[in-house]
Amino acid sequence: AAMGAKVGRPDATVWAIDIAPDDRSVMVASDAGTLHELELATGREARVLDWTDGAGIVSVAYSPDGARIVASNRDGRLQSWLTTSDQPLWAETATPSGPNLWEIVFSPDGSRFVTGGDRDVAVMHDTFTGQAIAGASFGERERDDDVVLQVRGLAFDADGTRLIGGTSRGTVHTWAVDDPRSETTSQA
Repeated sequence: AAMGAKVGRPDATVWAIDIAPDDRSVMVASDAGTLHELELATGREARVLDWTDGAGIVSVAYSPDGARIVASNRDGRLQSWLTTSDQPLWAETATPSGPNLWEIVFSPDGSRFVTGGDRDVAVMHDTFTGQAIAGASFGERERDDDVVLQVRGLAFDADGTRLIGGTSRGTVHTWAVDDPRSETTSQA
């Protein structure tokens, strides 16, 4: 696929893109349940990774060293691959921050990653197993069941000691990674 060409089935929607740390490839996530790795310089499709259950993929991230890929689907499940293999390393069947895990961000050292989705929590996971190891609440649970609070932005600071998250309500929260209860909040 050349840059500008469709990836996946003709009616597929691209939900997320991440560029590898070495700037050689880009991973494209689609609602068709596939990840397409494209060579950044040429746009040529290098490979396709299939999700185990075919659900639409809504986010994708390379680890900081470029050795792993983690993706999430609309059902709130996570899956990981080594960048040198087409076989999944692990699949996590449920996470407290999904469904629709819109955000995945790795810690600077790559040992952990955080997800955020259609619930008011950010969940930290072990990169090597996918298991949830900590959670931080945004404290903004909706009172109306028809309105969903979404975590729509997550970032670590440069040394990995703080996590910053934004919500669909326009608030920005900051936590010390070692103490998720240490939240500070500001309005965007």
